[in-house]
Amino acid sequence: MQNAVSPNFVHALDASHLTLTALEMQKAGLDIVGIHDSFGTHPCDVDTLHTAIRTAFVEMYRADNMLANFLWEVDGIGEVPMRGTLNLLDVLDSEFFFC
Repeated sequence: MQNAVSPNFVHALDASHLTLTALEMQKAGLDIVGIHDSFGTHPCDVDTLHTAIRTAFVEMYRADNMLANFLWEVDGIGEVPMRGTLNLLDVLDSEFFFC
C-alpha cells in the first residue's frame, strides 16, 4: 500500500487538472474529451484548449504546496522536497507545456 501512495496521489492531481480544464472548456461552450492523461477537442478549438490547460494548471498549483498539505493531512512523517525556481506563470506562455 505504501508503494501505491505516490502514483495514486499524482493520478488524483492529474484527474483534478483534467476536471478543471473541462470546466474551463464548458464555460467557453466548447467540447472536450479526456482519455487517461490526454485531452482532446475539435481542431478549431485547440488554441482555446491549450489556454484552458495552462490556466487550470496554474490556478491549481499557484496557492498551496500540495505535497506539504498532503503530508499534513495524513499525519505523515518526513520532509517535503524544496521547491525549485520555476516561475509558475511561465507555464501560461510555454509553447510546449502540454502536448
